Amino acid sequence: WFLIQSLPILVPIPAALHGSIRGMFFLCIASLLYFVHGVVIAFDPGMMWMAACEISFSLGLCAVSALYVRQAREREASR
Repeated sequence: WFLIQSLPILVPIPAALHGSIRGMFFLCIASLLYFVHGVVIAFDPGMMWMAACEISFSLGLCAVSALYVRQAREREASR
């Protein structure tokens, strides 16, 4: 079960580590899946803290990868 849940984030990681704009974009999209999962489990009272951590980490990852893509596109446009 853990592998199935981890697969969407593990697939784009090698491309993102090499600085690929496409890899970072897909990492941002994959982090939105974890955001949706966190919102769904937030309605379970026993999982509220875990859901809050998942939501905050996924939003942070999405923001950082979106900023990277934006700055990389600006660098490419200035060349």
